[in-house]
Amino acid sequence: KGVVEQLCEMISGQQLLGPISKVLLQCSSFSPTACKICVRSLPQIIDCLQPDTGLLSPSMHADLLKLTATLTRSLAPCESLASDVVCYIVSKEIIDGIQTMCANTYQIKEDCAVLVNSLDLLSACCVTMTPANASISTTPTKNDPSQLIDTLVFTKACSIVSLLYGVLLYQGPRRSAPSLTPSTQSVVTQCLTTLLDIARFSLHTLQSVLDSEGMS
Repeated sequence: KGVVEQLCEMISGQQLLGPISKVLLQCSSFSPTACKICVRSLPQIIDCLQPDTGLLSPSMHADLLKLTATLTRSLAPCESLASDVVCYIVSKEIIDGIQTMCANTYQIKEDCAVLVNSLDLLSACCVTMTPANASISTTPTKNDPSQLIDTLVFTKACSIVSLLYGVLLYQGPRRSAPSLTPSTQSVVTQCLTTLLDIARFSLHTLQSVLDSEGMS
């Protein structure tokens, strides 16, 4: 068997999750065959990412989030499979877990990889579910088999806007522009990237979330 097949079998058995994900992420790119093989292990990886499983260390959690985001983006050309995977991510309450994380983050820690990679996974879901060459429209999306839109509405876009407000308020009142730490810059950049991907996926959803924000 090839190396990728062996690694994925080990992932399926939840063996050496962290080291395996690091090896896979170090690949400059996945071949189509490797992607298909890795995607077979996505359900097992996603199961490990469920909130409060207690299975993962922070570094392992961050690596698996990044791997899941990478694999999810690779599914974009296959709409039915992409929808199934995103639907599975939604059903396992991964998006709800991201919302809880954002809502309870008041100070950005130096090690913020889990938060950044969680937001990147949300971006990957939105990018994967956005039709190719689709133009941004303000009309509601009528068909969303993945239930991602309903989840974004329910979680208020994972409380990303609230997180950004929290970052601003934590800086305190200043006359000059605040000096952000590298970790805070990383989180803010990913927040804005994710909001943009949500807008491309469903601008109506993002507008509804912003309308519901009292300070927006």
